Amino acid sequence: VGTIVTRIHYGDFPAFIMTEHVIVSYWEIPAFALLGVLSAVAAWIFMRSIFVVQDAVADWRIPVIVAPATGGLVVGLIAIFLPEILGVGYEATDLALHGSLAFSILLALVLAKTMATAITIGSGFGGGVFSPSLFVGAMLGGAYGLIATSVMPEMASPHTAYAIVGMAAVAGAVLGAPISTILIVFELTANFGLTIAVMIGAALASLITNHVAGRSFFHWSLARRGIDLSGGHERHLLRSQTVTSIMSSYYATLNRDDDFEAVRKGLQDNPVGDFVVVGEDDALVGVVTMEDLKPCLLGQDNPDHHDVAGNLARPVGHALLPQDNLATALLAMEVCDDDFIPVVESLENPRIRGVVTHRALILAHNKALTEAAAQNG
Repeated sequence: VGTIVTRIHYGDFPAFIMTEHVIVSYWEIPAFALLGVLSAVAAWIFMRSIFVVQDAVADWRIPVIVAPATGGLVVGLIAIFLPEILGVGYEATDLALHGSLAFSILLALVLAKTMATAITIGSGFGGGVFSPSLFVGAMLGGAYGLIATSVMPEMASPHTAYAIVGMAAVAGAVLGAPISTILIVFELTANFGLTIAVMIGAALASLITNHVAGRSFFHWSLARRGIDLSGGHERHLLRSQTVTSIMSSYYATLNRDDDFEAVRKGLQDNPVGDFVVVGEDDALVGVVTMEDLKPCLLGQDNPDHHDVAGNLARPVGHALLPQDNLATALLAMEVCDDDFIPVVESLENPRIRGVVTHRALILAHNKALTEAAAQNG
């Protein structure tokens, strides 16, 4: 509906006018794949540079009013030499798609647009990453295409085809939407052969970027704020709760100096046989379970020494902290052989605060699944 209304009002004038492109030989597929790898590198640098500027502005404590003005000044200085970086850049992108820019200009615009976008967004100016990523990808693909087509000109497609592939690959990696960018290019070109090349480049770029930096610029931005959307809504619900919400303060303890009689008395009060062993100031020493106590109780070990509990205590591989979330606790429980995990004050102060049991974690996980299913309808 939006497309129909726009074309009725403005006419059929797409942002980019595509010329006919023909993939001359499928021997070019490795070249398109390499462009996908380079696009992943460009996408990572593009995203990372924005965060570098944001961190620099925060570290230097530049006032909110001054930062955008300073960023605008720097971008303006860059634009004196390369005015194509200003605005959304559709005109320059269109020139790259038609092969109207020289190799040196293409490379310069890749660097300049990346810097300008990083400074603009990082300093607090309004702006997005969609158009800049198209711009950077088209310039990178155009420059790469000039080199690739010069190797075997008789078997090479027009270098502008590489500009289209680069545009889709970088944008797909930055936005985390390779399928959408592939479909956009297919709709613009209606060329199956070129779409295959775009699929190769965009898929490789997105896979590499996803492995290195995350699913997209937006996921990376949220992760820097402590928000992780991976794993679905139920995982988000688990991350939003700390272990203190299910932590139990009812647990059996033994002192590290307890002798055999003290251990036997402890078993009378706690037949299950799961104990937290503590030292001075309730500092966590380790855990003892019935399996650990069996040799001693059956007389296989000498129980005469005074510190039976301390000798039998096993170090805790992964004690939890009060600020740890339930998703972290689930991961810790996967590698824990016991039915509970101690919660300590901090790494520097291992005073026992409570325990998180396997049963409590399973109940919390089931509750999160139920809430997620209810919210999803």
